[in-house]
Amino acid sequence: MRANPGAWMRLGFAARSVPRNFGDELSRLVVEYFTGRRVRWAPSSSASLVGIGSVAERFLGVNPEGQVFGSGAREFRRDPSTAAVDPARILAVRGELTRDFLRLPAGVPLGDPGLAVSDLVPRNGRRRGVVVIPHFRTYGSAAGRSQLARLVADGCEVVAPSRSPLEVATRAARSDLVVTSSLHGLVVANATSVPAILVRFASRTQEPDAKYADYLSAFSRKPRWWSFDEARKMLADRSFADAVEERDVITSRLSGVLEGLHGAARGIA
Repeated sequence: MRANPGAWMRLGFAARSVPRNFGDELSRLVVEYFTGRRVRWAPSSSASLVGIGSVAERFLGVNPEGQVFGSGAREFRRDPSTAAVDPARILAVRGELTRDFLRLPAGVPLGDPGLAVSDLVPRNGRRRGVVVIPHFRTYGSAAGRSQLARLVADGCEVVAPSRSPLEVATRAARSDLVVTSSLHGLVVANATSVPAILVRFASRTQEPDAKYADYLSAFSRKPRWWSFDEARKMLADRSFADAVEERDVITSRLSGVLEGLHGAARGIA
């Protein structure tokens, strides 16, 4: 929150509750799903496990014993905390970039645990419309909100990233297409087999590209970004063929990624 207090203030007003980011909240939900145990938050320095998020470097730097389950790196900058990681602590990581950054063996399971939301949301409703899931930095900036307003005028539904993980995932699952700048917007779209496009909103709201590449490497895919204007044209033309093709490839590989994560979860202490 300290990194972008303006964004979080707006998220709080939008949700009429304590500000939260659905991607962060998703971690507790899916760890409880994988383990069947109740999860409570703890500071990084004393947590027994870290899950979803680009937090691997920070966690390993302050916590000498906790386990890593599907986390990713963010900056990919080497420092003493990542120079000699005990592989026994690493149950799974988000993707190949994090695996190689931490010098882990090739067999470590890859995947974002948020993909397990595929088993947690109903998917029997009729799919219709375009859902936009912005990163909270997009949602919290004046430039980003201006672009989101234009998409609403085009007929899209914007789902605030301050909504609950299940609400965001359910709305994604019932859409024809997800437009997102959020990594976990992409994750919930992939988990629920909905075509998705990654859009670059206002430049100052953009997250590091490496985290998206890291996540998609678990499927042997690479991110493809669209400019805001390209995305609007795509929506106007209803030209989603590339997104549908990508959805089909990822869906065909999803069960394998989830199988690896289920195996890794058996090692959670």
